[in-house]
Amino acid sequence: LPGSVADNLRVADPAASAEDLLSALDAACAGEFVRALPQGMDTELGAQGYGLSGGPLQRLSLARLFLARPGLILLDEPTASLDPESRDRVMDAVLRFAAGRTLVVATHDPEGAARLERTLHLPDGGGRP
Repeated sequence: LPGSVADNLRVADPAASAEDLLSALDAACAGEFVRALPQGMDTELGAQGYGLSGGPLQRLSLARLFLARPGLILLDEPTASLDPESRDRVMDAVLRFAAGRTLVVATHDPEGAARLERTLHLPDGGGRP
């Protein structure tokens, strides 16, 4: 959304403090790059996150998830734009956060899928005739 990083995060929790936002960013492995932005969390983003690439945008979305604290978590390729080290750190954070919640992850990443308690493998075409 157009607005600052903080504005984008507060979509999930309008009452979140700056400390809450930084905690969510750190959990999503996004705190370091946000702190390095010209105005940190006050850095303005354009439509569709203009100015950030796929990986950072994905991590901002995860930070929103951590702020929203839902009981059901549905993630589609949550680590697709990340390097292996970042993927592992993000999956660590997601799995910690998901404890006591229902987590469903759609992924093509066998390393990420191997970290989940249960997996369902769909054949090519998803079983369509």
